[in-house]
Amino acid sequence: MRFSFLVFAALSCLFAACGSENSEKKAERPIARALGKTLYASDLEGIGRGMSAEDSSLQAKLYAEKWVEDQLMYDAAAKNVEESPRIKRLVEDYRASLILSDYEQMLLRDELDTVVSSSEIAEYYRQNSEQYIRGTDWMRCHFIRIKRDAAEAEELRKLFKDNSSQNIDKIRKLCQASSATFQLEEKDWIQPALVIGRLPKDAVIERHIDGSVLDRSDEQYIYLLRIFEFRDRNQPAPMQQVQAEIRKIIIHLRGQQILSKLRRSIYQNAKTDGLIEVF
Repeated sequence: MRFSFLVFAALSCLFAACGSENSEKKAERPIARALGKTLYASDLEGIGRGMSAEDSSLQAKLYAEKWVEDQLMYDAAAKNVEESPRIKRLVEDYRASLILSDYEQMLLRDELDTVVSSSEIAEYYRQNSEQYIRGTDWMRCHFIRIKRDAAEAEELRKLFKDNSSQNIDKIRKLCQASSATFQLEEKDWIQPALVIGRLPKDAVIERHIDGSVLDRSDEQYIYLLRIFEFRDRNQPAPMQQVQAEIRKIIIHLRGQQILSKLRRSIYQNAKTDGLIEVF
């Protein structure tokens, strides 16, 4: 089936615009003609997208020339190669796969529930967390980099070390007033390099990963860091980072269950009605 799909995916390009021309098509400006078949502008939709006008026009011209060559080559092949049982079988297989695919998509549009709760995501992650070891470090933290001569510097340092949740709004306002660089979303997981790259070299040591406050200064800045949780590259990525992927997986599995149930039902009904035989 995969082979037949590849064959006819290629042929779909070959036969673009080769079907019967409706009135809307005939009203369009033709791009190319070959052996009574016409290529229209709408058949080139997406060709050259994102390119400059000159490059897009060149891509359209190249596509049209290739289309003409394909029509001529197919005509020559059709005159010299008799349609074999193998080709007929591939055509029928491809037609069947298209009809089946459309039918399945129609069923899923009508029956598939795409709402996934946070508890479902959490449960899937709990059961499959080892699948999400991605070789990347992650951490949750608070971080501030403020100029040493900023009027708010010492007050920020004091509030930061106090570690009271009641101070966060005040800390954020002081950071904004002093144009400090900061990360104060405790629930957000970030890659450590985004923070450590802003610190003096070798400032973070093992005890800071375990939760102690880092307080460092250089000639320009004061650096404050508190790490709430650290996951190294050998641990699963945080659920927050993979929940969109998990949601897609859960929806896909639901769809497969719907189709599998339908297949079993159709099979059993056909068997009961004596419509099938398996030797």
